[in-house]
Amino acid sequence: MQKTTRILAVLGSVALAGAVSSAQAQQSLGRDVGGGFKLATQFQADTTYTDNFYYQPDNEQSATGLLLRPSLQLASDRGRWGITNAVGLEAGSFTAPTSQDDYVDGFANLGLDYQAGNRHRFSIGGGYIKEHDPFGTTRTEQIATIFNRDIDQWHQTNAAGKYRFGAADALINTEITLSAAQKRYDTNEGGPSGTRFLDHDTKAADVAFFYNFSPKTAVVIDALVSDVEFEEALSANRDGQYKRLRGGVRWNVTAQTSGDFRAGYFRRDFDDGGREEKTGANWNATLNWTPAPLTKFKLSTGRAELISFVFGTRFIDFQHVSASWSQRWTTRFTTETSVSFSQSDFIGSPTERSDDNTGANFYGQYQLQRALSVVGGLSSSARDSSDTAPTTNLDYDTLTAFLGIRITP
Repeated sequence: MQKTTRILAVLGSVALAGAVSSAQAQQSLGRDVGGGFKLATQFQADTTYTDNFYYQPDNEQSATGLLLRPSLQLASDRGRWGITNAVGLEAGSFTAPTSQDDYVDGFANLGLDYQAGNRHRFSIGGGYIKEHDPFGTTRTEQIATIFNRDIDQWHQTNAAGKYRFGAADALINTEITLSAAQKRYDTNEGGPSGTRFLDHDTKAADVAFFYNFSPKTAVVIDALVSDVEFEEALSANRDGQYKRLRGGVRWNVTAQTSGDFRAGYFRRDFDDGGREEKTGANWNATLNWTPAPLTKFKLSTGRAELISFVFGTRFIDFQHVSASWSQRWTTRFTTETSVSFSQSDFIGSPTERSDDNTGANFYGQYQLQRALSVVGGLSSSARDSSDTAPTTNLDYDTLTAFLGIRITP
């Protein structure tokens, strides 16, 4: 089974600070281990089946696999101070033509919060990710039938800091976030079509103002400036700045309804002065509806810039919409169903490439005992690309199923 968090990891690589304080709020209770710390551990083992392992338009190759996912989180809330540490691994082995599709990925995060009086809150955090791009995705989407090469493995480091001014009941709050990320590929670097052109550094500054005209509703204005620099220049110079200005409203009117809607304008400038800037509308919206304590619906949509992984393309204009339904049927049995649609326009592509992606997911969990659950799910995805020439056909559809156990001692 291929993971569905890769796009989210890209979108969040320069927004780590926003998650520093929220990670502590979402942290599971765990068990006391002394010194004011609580430890939450988890182990999950899944068997998987995929009917199109290499995401190909024809000659589809199926594969089964085994995924092992241990993780732990250590957290402490000491009044004004809060600390969150998390580490995890994922090891995968598959019945693909060679063992080169097997992998071991991992992550490690550290977050620190400090509340200085009622008006000042500081958050800092850092993280390390070791990941890979499965054959048939990203750089290898057109050469996935070559089975005698290592998969593209990469690592990414993140660092961020956030300052929030204003008491919880103040009329005006301000947040300032500074972040940086560095991504480097570790395999297949050499050659004219190697991975070095994907290595890049990103720095960002984000300022947000909140006017709280009621305890549960706020008008929001936020501005972002980010800078991306690539290690290796190509014919399409991708270095430059991304600027965004948005306004909107955030609300939590009732226990059943909450949301965040922001819309505005973006501009992408390039360090190469001969290239025309790209401008357009930008938005991000999330609506949460809980009609009953055991039922939750979520609708989200947005537009963002993604790093290009295609030669001759400067960046990817990514627009998406998704909906999900979470249901707790009994004290032991829960399910989540989601559907999504996205459009990726490859800005600067010689072929004016544009991809439409659709997806549907079902996930279920049944708790056998306090610390033991059975988990399973189905996931389908499809891509309809404008690049459909016989030698560059990028269309595909795939279905993945998994069944496993989760242990949370």
